[in-house]
Amino acid sequence: MTDPDEADLSPEEILREAETAFSKADRLFATGHQEKSIIAFTEALELYSQVEGTERQQADCLNNAGVAFNMLGGHDEALDAYEVALDFYRDLPDTERQQADCLANIGDALNATKCYEPSLTAYSVALDFYRGLPGTERRQAECLYNAGVTLNELGRHEESLTLYRKSLSLCQHLPGTERRQASCLINIGVILCRLERYEEALTVYEVALRLYRALPDAERERADCLNNTGIVMYALGRREEALDYYRQALDLYRDLPGSERDRAACSYNISTALHKTGRHEEALAFYQQTQEVYPQPDGGR
Repeated sequence: MTDPDEADLSPEEILREAETAFSKADRLFATGHQEKSIIAFTEALELYSQVEGTERQQADCLNNAGVAFNMLGGHDEALDAYEVALDFYRDLPDTERQQADCLANIGDALNATKCYEPSLTAYSVALDFYRGLPGTERRQAECLYNAGVTLNELGRHEESLTLYRKSLSLCQHLPGTERRQASCLINIGVILCRLERYEEALTVYEVALRLYRALPDAERERADCLNNTGIVMYALGRREEALDYYRQALDLYRDLPGSERDRAACSYNISTALHKTGRHEEALAFYQQTQEVYPQPDGGR
């Protein structure tokens, strides 16, 4: 609600207050205070709405508030904000980049609510915008990756592979994207395993593992990659190599907080491989560890 004192302010003064509120919201968002940033973005929006010619600023307030809502799990609120922002942007010149960002954000929020087909549509339109805009390769790569996730959820695995590979190809030409490249490779490997294309999966996991070994704070991802590589080795009948990868993964999981389920799954994989090689007592010991750590493991990923 507008402060009664604002009725006496000139449009220029209201605009200054709006800009101050927007800057405050930006700072709050950047420092991880999403709930407070939404309040500040809303305050800025109310102020801007009193000044003619501020449609772009109003759209920015809505889009940014939408991002904060989405991060907090308020996906419906995020969608409402994004859609109003997009309506503003569509009526404004030279906002193709903003429209693309807003559409990509809509895709993310729809994904979070399992509205996969509309999500794909939003990503597709966003990509059409991005491809006509210079300097948007990172956003294109992110959009392709997220659309790949969506297609995978829909069971459209071959299409998902295509988008992950396109995202990977873009990232390989961009500095500082090693973590995203590795994530693309992991997802590609998971799909290839699902399609029983194990030799291909092994190749991409090996590349992902090299990337993760060079990245800081990637112990969990590295452990997951080692465990997945073990699963592929096992599927290929290379059980001793599978055991080596499983054990490396388990060593990492033991030092990671909150990894009980992963440790149990890895121990279960070791138990299975040992059993198949005739080492039944060792297999039983690892199976018992599985039950102690996490009573209902699901095996591999």
